[in-house]
Amino acid sequence: LPTEPMSGLVAEALAMRDERRALEYRIASAAEQQTAAERARWPVVAVTGGFDYARPNARIFPRAEQWDDSWDVGIAATWSLWDGGRARANADLAASTAVVAEQRLAEFDSMVTLEIRQRTLEIDSGRAAVAASDDTVRAATEARRVVSERYAAGVITQSEVLDADLALLQAELDRTRAMAGVRLAEAQLARALGR
Repeated sequence: LPTEPMSGLVAEALAMRDERRALEYRIASAAEQQTAAERARWPVVAVTGGFDYARPNARIFPRAEQWDDSWDVGIAATWSLWDGGRARANADLAASTAVVAEQRLAEFDSMVTLEIRQRTLEIDSGRAAVAASDDTVRAATEARRVVSERYAAGVITQSEVLDADLALLQAELDRTRAMAGVRLAEAQLARALGR
């Protein structure tokens, strides 16, 4: 499975993992909260307007049973000159939240890199174990053949043939375990990559 270089696998994992995207959204959210908190210290200007067409129109005096229109326009400005430091505290809290989220993202990136490196090493060592167990199976098969010939010649007892059979079965079991270990490591790598 790991035919790509390590940097390619890490880049793929970082692009595919939903946990990383969630941390990136938290960082962006904290930055927006900080901007909003800092802007709360500036004046706010609001322009309002309205149009009313009614029968009777409550804005026209004296009231008459006819359709009349009216309109209004307004400008309002507010500026909190002293808020007890609340806006600064909110901005500092949002900045701290962003720093924490960035640190969590860096930690997540390093953990993913470590996990991928560990899984690729497990795959490599598992493949080496499979190759070694293949050699062990071949040796046990050859030993079994030699023991069978010696038994046929009447030189050894049945128990030695059974011991050779047991050694061959154990070698095949070890090879199967090694192959299962490689498959498990490949599945864990695929999970780490977000596939």
